[in-house]
Amino acid sequence: MAKKKSGLDNNNTTTANSQSIQKQTEEYLENGGQINVIKTGVTGLNYLKTSKHIKISSNREKA
Repeated sequence: MAKKKSGLDNNNTTTANSQSIQKQTEEYLENGGQINVIKTGVTGLNYLKTSKHIKISSNREKA
């Protein structure tokens, strides 16, 4: 039977991950990296661009 992980193990992993992310972020900024803040509700998708519409029909024009 599989052992259930205790809450302490999960908490330690979460803390280690947070510390790792913090360290990586600090190193990134120290090396000239920049963090861009994106406003809430803004996406990187361009909805103005439309895809090409292809008309599919069973009625073919006869030449």
